[in-house]
Amino acid sequence: MDIQQLRYFLVNSQKLNYTKAAEQLFISRQALSKAIHELEKELGATLFIRDGGKLQLTPLGQQLSANAISVIDSFAELEFSIQNWTRQKKSRLAVAIGLGSLNVLYPRLFTDFQKKNPEISLSLEECSDQEVRERVESEQVNMGILSCSFKKILKFDSCLIQQGQIYLQVSKDNALATKDYIELSDLKEQPFISLGKECDMHDLFVEKCSEEGFTPNFIMITKDSNLANNMVLRNQGISFGHIQTLSMAANPSIRMIPLQIKDATWGTYIISEKGVERHPSAQMLIRYLSAANKYLDAHI
Repeated sequence: MDIQQLRYFLVNSQKLNYTKAAEQLFISRQALSKAIHELEKELGATLFIRDGGKLQLTPLGQQLSANAISVIDSFAELEFSIQNWTRQKKSRLAVAIGLGSLNVLYPRLFTDFQKKNPEISLSLEECSDQEVRERVESEQVNMGILSCSFKKILKFDSCLIQQGQIYLQVSKDNALATKDYIELSDLKEQPFISLGKECDMHDLFVEKCSEEGFTPNFIMITKDSNLANNMVLRNQGISFGHIQTLSMAANPSIRMIPLQIKDATWGTYIISEKGVERHPSAQMLIRYLSAANKYLDAHI
């Protein structure tokens, strides 16, 4: 006897009608009749008889019906407790990710990872690059993802998951659009749109421009990447970009040109607290992102 057979029997004992009981159970009348017949065969006794055309319970059927409710209720409680325990045991992985890093890493990678690893509850929070470091340091998250220069993360354990290159979005109508690469000296008089100090790319850019002897001409500091893109389209300025953005959008009015900066390392890193062993789910995400990005980069 299994719990499904017992449930089928209980409903039929209450309805005393195979057709109505089958409808309540959302199964066919034949399936219900077969299940009860197999139960009777297993018990070696009849549970239902017909008296004057009406379905009636046998003495054994009456006894089984009287005890079935408590058994089914107890089984339901057991199922609920097991499911609740399983939910509580689901591995939680909280990740803080810097502004713009989702574009670098292809956003769909995170949804694909979640689908392939349903036992892991992945939580992503996009925030400024500095906030990512603060959240990792204060243990608010398990790990952080940053596109930055290596010197910005020396106090953390880090793993490079993608070697970086800084790109600039340039309108095809801008004189710089014909260049294969842009040097800092090319940008002395160029109007520039940036995410500001929220982004490590901004800080590195300002630092290196200062070393070249000039201050960038920021005409707009904004957190709205769409606004920055639209201004580039109208040739109102130059902005930072990601090569993946160009590959996905393929806008013929914008060129994505690498920015050549001397003595600057740039990449996308996963960071965690120094000297603290990473959780197995974090290790899984690191391996997944590293492998997936190598494949995708090779097929851009």
